[in-house]
Amino acid sequence: MNEFQPGDVVCLKSGGPDMTVESVQADQINGTSVTCIWFVEQTLYRASLPFSALVGAMWPIAA
Repeated sequence: MNEFQPGDVVCLKSGGPDMTVESVQADQINGTSVTCIWFVEQTLYRASLPFSALVGAMWPIAA
């Protein structure tokens, strides 16, 4: 996957929770950043992360 879209499920290459892409911002100076949201228990978290730090989350394919 070369690009993420809002609604895609991603995770950090280094590990961590699955996150949902909220938005993608292209910036010529800083590169592409991806705003992600995720829950830990009942708390919603939001962070803007570099595109290069993310991979698509792996989900089992239904048989």
